[in-house]
Amino acid sequence: MHQNAPFFRILNMDNHSQFTTFEPPAELLAKIMAKINQEKKIGLIKRKLFFSTVIFFGSITALVPIFSIFRSNLVESGFWHYVSLIFLDFDIIKTYWQDFGLTILETLPTLSLAAILSAFLVILTASRSITQQIQNLNQLTHQSLN
Repeated sequence: MHQNAPFFRILNMDNHSQFTTFEPPAELLAKIMAKINQEKKIGLIKRKLFFSTVIFFGSITALVPIFSIFRSNLVESGFWHYVSLIFLDFDIIKTYWQDFGLTILETLPTLSLAAILSAFLVILTASRSITQQIQNLNQLTHQSLN
């Protein structure tokens, strides 16, 4: 449509009395600012939820190689040979239980075990953060509906 179409223009600008001015309600600014703040909070919560989810799934995928490294370290250290001794000759273990306990602790691959435990800790922390962010998001969205 042409920009000078006559039915979209006001032809007589001298008569201002035909236009009435309306005053906005007094609480309109407060409502608008509250809605803007609420949307900022929702955006922040969604961002935290996204990063927590990425960390959660990243830690789960990191567990696969960590478990394979832990299993190979257990085999290399001879840990399973000492553990199988519990079922083969329990009388020797009863006699030398202190030495047996120290031997088990010495052959345990502590670095791999620490990596597994730290991955589980990250998974638990990320899942806690995910549930908190979902609860916060639900609270904010239910507030906006009211």
